[in-house]
Amino acid sequence: MFVSKPFDEDEFLAVVLDFIKDNVPGIIKSENLWSVGLFKDVAVKTRILDKIAWWLFEEDQQVALKKLQKNNRPGICGHIFKPGEATYTCRECAADSTCVFCQKCFRQSAHINHKHKLHSSAGGGCCDCGDVEAWKKHPFCNLHEVAGELQAVSGAVELDEALRKRAHVLFKFLLQYISDCLTSDHKETNQLPIYLQPQQPSDTYMAVVYNDESHTFDYVIDVLKHAISCSVKIASDFATIIDREGRTPIVAGREAVCLEAKQFIETTRSSRTVRINQENFPLKTKVIHVNVLAHQELSVSLLQWLNMICQECEDFRVMISDILTDKYEEDVRKTIVGKLMLADILLWKVARSSSQTLIMSSTLMQLSSKKVFAATYVKLYKQLMDDFLMDDHNHSDSITSMSVQLFTVPTVVSYLIAEEGLLQVILETIISACCISGSNQENNVPFKFDGRNRAKIFRRLQFCFSDLKYVLSCLLPEWNETLEYHFLSFFKLLTTFLSSVEGMDSVTRQVNGHLEYEPEWQTMVTLSMTMKPIIKKVLKWCSHNERVLNHCLAETVSVLKNLHCKETEKKITIKYNGTDFHCIDFDITSKPVSVHYPLTRFAAALLVSLGKTTDSLESVKTMWNIMDLAECSFRSLALCAQVSAGAWRRNGMSLANQSFYYRNYLCRSELFVRDIQMLQCCCALIEPNLFFVTLHHKLTLLDSNKMQEFHMPLYEELVLLLIHIYAERFTDGIGQISQKDIIKREIIHILASGPKPHSKIQKYLSHELSENPDWEKILHEVADFRPSSNTKSAARYELKYEYLQNISPYFYHYETASQQADVRNEVSQRKKAMNCSLGFTPQPLPSFTKAFSGIVYLLSATAFISLLKSILQNYLVPQITMSDRLLEKVLYLIGCGIVEERQMLNTDDRCSFEFCNGLKQSGILGTLKELQETQSVAFHQETILWTISKLEDVLNFRAGTINLGDIETSQLKNTNVSKLSQKQMVQKKREKLMLQMKQLQQKFVEKNAMSVQENSAPLEKSPESIPNESGETPVCTSLKWQLATKNEEASEICILCQDDSDLQDCFVVPAFVQSSSVLFKRQANHIGRTSSFVDIFNYPGVHVSTCSHILHYMCWQQYMDSLKDNRESLAFHLRRHYASFSVDQNEFLCPLCSCLSNCAIPVISMEKMFEYRGVSSSIQDSMTIHQWIHLMEEYTDRFMQEKDDGLVTQQSNNGTSLLLKTNTSIIESTSLESHEVDLDESDMVEQQFAGDQLEPALYAMIESFKKKCKNITDNFKNSVTAVDNENRLLWITASTTFQVQENISRYKNTPLLAPASVRTDCALLHLTRSCFAYAHLKKSELQSRRNECIQLLLGKHDECLLFTNIFSTFVQLMCSCQVFLEISSVSAVVNGCNILFLCSLAQIVQIMLCVDVETIISENSEDPQSDLVKCFVQVRSYANIPTMHKIDHIKLENCLSHCFDPFLRCCVLFMHYMTKVPVPSLLKEQNDRICMFQYLGLPSNMLSYFDLDGNGDLSKIVQRWCSNFSPDVGDKVIYPDLIKVNTLVQLEEHYSDVIAVASDFKCPRFGSNSDSVSPTMCLICGVMLCSQSYCCQNTLGGINYGACAYHSYKCNYGCGIFLRSRDCTIFLLNEKKGSFRSAPYLDEHGETDRGLRRGNPMKLNEERVKELNLIWLSHAIPEQIARDVEANRSLSNFNWTHF
Repeated sequence: MFVSKPFDEDEFLAVVLDFIKDNVPGIIKSENLWSVGLFKDVAVKTRILDKIAWWLFEEDQQVALKKLQKNNRPGICGHIFKPGEATYTCRECAADSTCVFCQKCFRQSAHINHKHKLHSSAGGGCCDCGDVEAWKKHPFCNLHEVAGELQAVSGAVELDEALRKRAHVLFKFLLQYISDCLTSDHKETNQLPIYLQPQQPSDTYMAVVYNDESHTFDYVIDVLKHAISCSVKIASDFATIIDREGRTPIVAGREAVCLEAKQFIETTRSSRTVRINQENFPLKTKVIHVNVLAHQELSVSLLQWLNMICQECEDFRVMISDILTDKYEEDVRKTIVGKLMLADILLWKVARSSSQTLIMSSTLMQLSSKKVFAATYVKLYKQLMDDFLMDDHNHSDSITSMSVQLFTVPTVVSYLIAEEGLLQVILETIISACCISGSNQENNVPFKFDGRNRAKIFRRLQFCFSDLKYVLSCLLPEWNETLEYHFLSFFKLLTTFLSSVEGMDSVTRQVNGHLEYEPEWQTMVTLSMTMKPIIKKVLKWCSHNERVLNHCLAETVSVLKNLHCKETEKKITIKYNGTDFHCIDFDITSKPVSVHYPLTRFAAALLVSLGKTTDSLESVKTMWNIMDLAECSFRSLALCAQVSAGAWRRNGMSLANQSFYYRNYLCRSELFVRDIQMLQCCCALIEPNLFFVTLHHKLTLLDSNKMQEFHMPLYEELVLLLIHIYAERFTDGIGQISQKDIIKREIIHILASGPKPHSKIQKYLSHELSENPDWEKILHEVADFRPSSNTKSAARYELKYEYLQNISPYFYHYETASQQADVRNEVSQRKKAMNCSLGFTPQPLPSFTKAFSGIVYLLSATAFISLLKSILQNYLVPQITMSDRLLEKVLYLIGCGIVEERQMLNTDDRCSFEFCNGLKQSGILGTLKELQETQSVAFHQETILWTISKLEDVLNFRAGTINLGDIETSQLKNTNVSKLSQKQMVQKKREKLMLQMKQLQQKFVEKNAMSVQENSAPLEKSPESIPNESGETPVCTSLKWQLATKNEEASEICILCQDDSDLQDCFVVPAFVQSSSVLFKRQANHIGRTSSFVDIFNYPGVHVSTCSHILHYMCWQQYMDSLKDNRESLAFHLRRHYASFSVDQNEFLCPLCSCLSNCAIPVISMEKMFEYRGVSSSIQDSMTIHQWIHLMEEYTDRFMQEKDDGLVTQQSNNGTSLLLKTNTSIIESTSLESHEVDLDESDMVEQQFAGDQLEPALYAMIESFKKKCKNITDNFKNSVTAVDNENRLLWITASTTFQVQENISRYKNTPLLAPASVRTDCALLHLTRSCFAYAHLKKSELQSRRNECIQLLLGKHDECLLFTNIFSTFVQLMCSCQVFLEISSVSAVVNGCNILFLCSLAQIVQIMLCVDVETIISENSEDPQSDLVKCFVQVRSYANIPTMHKIDHIKLENCLSHCFDPFLRCCVLFMHYMTKVPVPSLLKEQNDRICMFQYLGLPSNMLSYFDLDGNGDLSKIVQRWCSNFSPDVGDKVIYPDLIKVNTLVQLEEHYSDVIAVASDFKCPRFGSNSDSVSPTMCLICGVMLCSQSYCCQNTLGGINYGACAYHSYKCNYGCGIFLRSRDCTIFLLNEKKGSFRSAPYLDEHGETDRGLRRGNPMKLNEERVKELNLIWLSHAIPEQIARDVEANRSLSNFNWTHF
């Protein structure tokens, strides 16, 4: 019987240790074998890990893990997110915004049907599926719900006891080994632990460069290039690896060699300018022994292996967690996890990531272990944060980023606050980092805020503030004494911290001169923004119960009293209206005053919270005088009011900026709003007259000698403040309102200035309101959704008409007077459109709470009424200049008081608020009646009338002469009468205007009678009208129809000189020529042979577009010369103004429309076109196709016979092919070959072009074409066809442009011949005529090669016509049609008809041979013997293609027709622009095939092409075409795929799927473990690339190009459309220029989300996809970029070649 050997722990560890010591040095390759990024021997590392796994399982690792996975059912997902991975949070169920699902769990959960947000992860963090504290409901997905239940019942999976022992011993050893290797800064082998020191260490060292976030890529590349004498490419690769992994060896060898490289790096500065936080420190470089480096690399691999073990087995995870935390160790610094955390600053990026991932996957998956780790983390928090503040690595790479995993769990937070004092620990860390210790004797503050002098620390300290925010977000429902004690201790420390910044950045008004220098102000504003959410959360904690709230208020008031008691002791007596008032003696115009009083505002917030629970604030008076408490709020409001009035201009922009942020939506809730609330508290508690006089005094309005020139705007600010204090009661605790009322009012006033997109509304809503899940329901209640009218704008929400009356132009969230004016104008325009009253009248407001009910009596104060009276009476004095805005505010405030009193009378007939009686007794009512008759305030008469009416109604009600019901009835009647009278007035005005217009028209006709008669004379009949009158269908191949269009053009006018003469100078039209791959079929298989003609895949192509504006050739030349001169005369930094076009590449903007152009196409008349084509009625115009073919065959036979006999001249033999010679190289143009031509004939041609500038214009156009093509060909000479003849370049341009236009028409599903845009019409017309003109100019060259042309057409050429693009061949044959005139002596029209017929036949044959047989076969075929099927079988037999069976003749006919249509449509388009024969009206409305055949003069029955009218059989020529056709080609070239429009790649329906695809993309250069920093998809071909990254850069023409820019040259000649997956952004590229666009994804509110900031789920929008496709199909990328750059010059600052 076999007895197993007992497990010996010491022996086991000895074996493991010996194996590691012997094999670890082999992990690092020898110095002569390693290269950039490949210094590790993967095989050795894998062997070590496999051996360790074998010791653990005693069997194969994969087999063992499969066994464990069967019973492993973790209830928590714990998936750790990769950078760029999609994360989801449910807006309805998540405990906070940090609770997320991974994509897999989310799609299997109930939250997929809830409102949710989508974001792209920055890396780190884990899925919260299964965490019951993270979700209000539905915490599990379907995948983990059952697993969670099983885990709750059965607990951990039971392991074999032997395996458990081995695992515990091995894991403990490995974790200790990792700790020993990584937690100390080892460099030499003798610094390693004794058990790892080798007996005979080698003498090999490595110089290792570490990453930091201070030096730029360019700096690192430049330094490394000189340090190790390598190429830029190698240095760039080193820099990329350093950035991705955190470090890399750059030199291996003896210690002296490595030290030399280290010294060079540390002492050398880059040649580039570097600005690194005002420090220029060197790159961090270490010389490390190779054995030490090997142990470190193995430790990182072991961390990753242990992480995998944790994910596979729950029991192993618990075991590793216990070993890491070691809860029995009292000193947490001695635990392994404590050592790893403290050593985080020493580790590089990969090591940091691996250690953090292991900690998350082990300790954070269970609540008990999470608490233990969290306690360790808090004990080390201050040191960890201090290390982070001094470090420069990103927060996501630091161990401190784990705060969010701990401080957002309520159970853990409760434990940490009670046991570890978490709140105090975080706040003490903040104070120690940004404050200077030392008591300030003046205000008894133990420390002073010093964030300004610690700018870098303060920026990084924001993460510490975020940790505090996370903790405070977990508002605990149940408190115990310990928790309350720790919170109150934290609160006391918080008030002390706030007291240290109370009154900071104080300023004194400059009187004698402007401020000499602008003081720094951003730090305090940033602190205010940072503290805003924290203060709000602290208030919620304070409001937990009334005892805590009162204690916090008392503590705050006590600290404030100590701070300001000396300032508030001194009083001043002010006499106002015969009454003495005692105010604090503080003049803000002469003493230092600040905008920042956070502690005072915190007290105001506590008072408002107290108003929710009590009916009176009288208890505050026992703490301190409320006027003294509110003093700082009086100061800051008065200061900002005076700044708005312009009284502090000499204090510079620093104060202006602080004042701006004081009321800006980013800060106002804790600055301006709190000051208003403090004044409301003060107003509610003290005598109204005292409050009013104090406010009057603070604004320096009581002293007529001070700031007299600013009194008018200051009175405006005073009245506006009174409106805010009185009317802004939509705050819980101040007014009796609900959350819904607050949200509704905010949304109404946000939309008051005009319709806004959803994102803008959410932006201006406060965070608390936008987090309310019901706010969008309220939005739909008050606003109508307006979809976007075009693809460039976002959908908007427009305020419903019935809510216009609720708008107040003095809403306190309107930041500036201009914003108030915008609201006033927008509302007035909408009211005017509805024929409504244009005035703004106050609406009833909610009642104050009992604690703030005293505010209403402010308006009845005698001091206030006295002020109103004096202001209104000034408007009756003509000599006094008063402000209209002041009168508007005063009337509005009076209206508020009247409405308030009337509202109070509804509930209490004897209310004590008697504002209206006060107005009457003071004489204000009489003053208002006088103002009603005053012309100077006529604009406000409607408002004055309303005020008088309402005032008299309330007075009559108090007198008992009318009741409230009668008031409502009379108001309704007056409203109806007013609306009716307004409509009548509008109708009368309209009739009066129409009468005036009619009289003016009659006078004009009488005065210009002769001109009117001339203009009304009948116009000459245009060719377009001929078919309408004759009733005959036009035929473009008919000589009669072509001759009828000879003289149809109107005269042109040059846009530069405005001259219409073209006698001495021809006209040209600006155009843009570019190489094109729009028609190229990338998905198709090449036919495997080199064709001499344009191949069937439409490769290559050249496209031309124009802007249609005409100018003289010489004017254009002068314009181009001036552009070049201007550019050369500008300084280099000013040449960015030419960033939208490149003068070096002959680019320019149209002088009229600024359309991008790079050449000019001559404008040729129809008369000259007839001459170039050789169209004449005197030449034979009738010949059958068979006669024509016979004539051509006789010529070719005689030519071949003469060639065989050696009678053909050397010249004819040397000529290159007439048609476009192609291969698989890029388009390149060469100079025109010289040929010996007849002198008389060439002289005759030159004489035809002499006398104008047409010939140089043609040559200039050709040179531009050649230059544009050559710029691309130099880079990829083996990609595109080489063009060696100018004529061929023009022909391919014409064929490409026409086919592109046909593709666009087909994509848009519009009639091909529907009225085209003037740009398209101009491009097609003048390009066609230029082809014929240049062919005529080079007529002798065409004649020398006519034999190839005829042989190709008759099937007697070496190349097969069926391998070419038939339409491209047709265009070339038509443009060289004059070749046949000498042979046939027939009209060019007849030649064109025959060429068209034969090309149509060739197209049909090509389709038959290359059709996808699956589309025409039917199992139920009933008529296999139809004529069409027989013809089809016969044609395929000519090419030796096997016979097919079960062919459905209907499918065959439909397939042939469908595949033939694009060729037919292109021919119609080309023939129309060649002949200008008007198209039938039917074709302008629809794509009628029969009508197209009639227009071309072709038979519509396909069988007729093979035996035309029974006059002869064309099978011989078809056989010749098919003789060179290979049967296997038909399997590779498939119709109908070849006729499909080449649209951009099909995108995913949901943007989350795009993110998922991008997150799986790895950098193609640096292995599978390298995530792409910015994955980007080419929308042309669908390839994923690394954008804006050094890793995938390539060199092209001596210039480094990023992956996308380089790819654009290979994919589409330098133009590209790319989608940045993580940014949800499209960018366009055109060589070295580019621009950004929104991605075609929209959320439910009709907006895209650049950067995924809002997180709304987005779906693909077909309209925006169509727009992108049209940009691609119409070759509009360069023009779009040029227009974008013209509109936004900042786009020129981007280095687009780096994308």
